[in-house]
Amino acid sequence: MAKVIGPLHSSEARGAVGSLVYNTWRGISYAKSRSGPTVTQSEDQQALRALTAAATTAWQALSDIERRAWDYYATEHVETDWTGNGKRLSGYNWFVRLNVRAQLIEQSISDSPPTEHPAYLLEGLIVDQFPPYIRARCDEPVQLSDLSLYLELWVTDSHSAGRHMPVELADRKSYCDVADQPALWRYPGPGIHTAFCRFVLANGIAYPFQHKRVQVT
Repeated sequence: MAKVIGPLHSSEARGAVGSLVYNTWRGISYAKSRSGPTVTQSEDQQALRALTAAATTAWQALSDIERRAWDYYATEHVETDWTGNGKRLSGYNWFVRLNVRAQLIEQSISDSPPTEHPAYLLEGLIVDQFPPYIRARCDEPVQLSDLSLYLELWVTDSHSAGRHMPVELADRKSYCDVADQPALWRYPGPGIHTAFCRFVLANGIAYPFQHKRVQVT
């Protein structure tokens, strides 16, 4: 910060001009360099952006016929958001969403929209402490022979006993094939966590979350 005399040919100046910010404090005019917001990205954020970029590149390489197939798929299907409400997506949004999910479970990008939406119920869900992990599994796994079905585990940060944690505050921690469960997440220390679990197919179709609270000691 530097004191200035007659800033911008005036008795005082306030605001930003170029890379400098002018202001007056206790009758003293000064100027300082303007610093922009600092944007930091975690490793998970960077990885997700890379998967989204890969899906976007794949969309751009589709033919007009393939894109129309995704647009038709979008008109026939409604996505359910974290609140449980349905919302309409474009063909491009569906393509990116499903193929990002597919990549997260190490599947390849699909140029064609899904043809089937089999019904899966997450029954007998067990989420417990298995030191030093939070463990998620199904007591009665659905169709163990179906190797394209995965169990995904999302967990929130530790929170107070009286706080309700929505899934939007959870981070994806682990996934496993239903034939090779459980899904495990190594917790950093004691506390209360809310765990969210759902099934995801290899084509990226995700089923509704179920959640349970876990007291880690």
